[in-house]
Amino acid sequence: MGGPGTAKTTAIKSFMSQFDSDEIRQKSITFSSLTTPQTFQFGVEASLEKRQGKTYGPPGGKKMLMFVDDVSMPVMNDWGDQGTNEVVRQLLEQGGMYSLDKPIGDMKMIIDCRYLAAMNTPGGGKNDIPNRLKRHFCIFNVPAPSVAAINNIFGQLVAGRFSADVFSSEVQRVQYPSSLSVANQQL
Repeated sequence: MGGPGTAKTTAIKSFMSQFDSDEIRQKSITFSSLTTPQTFQFGVEASLEKRQGKTYGPPGGKKMLMFVDDVSMPVMNDWGDQGTNEVVRQLLEQGGMYSLDKPIGDMKMIIDCRYLAAMNTPGGGKNDIPNRLKRHFCIFNVPAPSVAAINNIFGQLVAGRFSADVFSSEVQRVQYPSSLSVANQQL
């Protein structure tokens, strides 16, 4: 959980890349305000194969890491619920989802999957997810980078783009942290 641009998705995908792809498959699903319960369920089921009876799992008897990005994005209904996240919660709590195919309503049990999720910090118009869903995750706060870290990361890029032979000294000074405070005082 963290603000936009704090590298939540990058950190999780970096973590997921450490696993052997011959043993553990990966699936990423990105939620938006248009994501419906059916869209999520079909996305999950597309990555699974029938094992036996009503049990499904990743192909080839492998395991799977499933990453849900922007889990707080689905629209809330009139009662303040996020229907899509109720399906996610059902999957985590009950180990499966009710079938949308015939026979409708049969429980499809899903095995050998582990789930990761990322979301923006709630507030300021951004949705939160229900505590009933939150309790299934270990939550880490990803803070915004400091001004010094941003300058360290992007300062090198800016320095290479605004060379002294092309740009004035005023433009050159903007790329350094000490000149940022001077520029802010002038505003």
